[in-house]
Amino acid sequence: MIPNTLTYPLADQELFRKGILYGRWKKKYGQKLIFKDMGKWVAKSKQIPSKCPHKIKRIYGFGELFAAIHYMNKRLGYEVTFEYWEKKWNSKSYRKAVEILGKEAADFICQSHPQPPDLFVVDREKRFFFVEVKLPGDQLNQKQVAFNGKIKRYLNKHNFQSRTARHMRKGHWIELLRLKPE
Repeated sequence: MIPNTLTYPLADQELFRKGILYGRWKKKYGQKLIFKDMGKWVAKSKQIPSKCPHKIKRIYGFGELFAAIHYMNKRLGYEVTFEYWEKKWNSKSYRKAVEILGKEAADFICQSHPQPPDLFVVDREKRFFFVEVKLPGDQLNQKQVAFNGKIKRYLNKHNFQSRTARHMRKGHWIELLRLKPE
């Protein structure tokens, strides 16, 4: 894993918790795959506050969505997917993984248990990498470390080398993105 750090405005996290920021992001990035694919899931899961006021007690998704927007705003034409492992839903995100990785590799990586890294990021040239997002206080668990190692070995064994994103070192596929408040 290649470690990296990204800062975020603490006020953005509070706006997300209140149910304000998701709507702003959806308005701005609603045509991107990540938001097209999340619509039904956001409503069903009751984990991401999409309106204010809301009654959600356990809020998730700020770090992943903040990171996804960070990559989408880069001038490399990144497309970012989230929840791409939900092949049982036949989601657009899973179909994107199959398109880029092939069915065999997608089925190996896109599992719900153990869950793959949080984000799947693809550039215009179909090069890709994965991102595991951690907010302050979060840590990788043993299952994540083990499965991320299996993903790395699988992709290296099956000669995906020409498909790795430019900023990633040869043989590495996963960026560990630690978020910290400004």
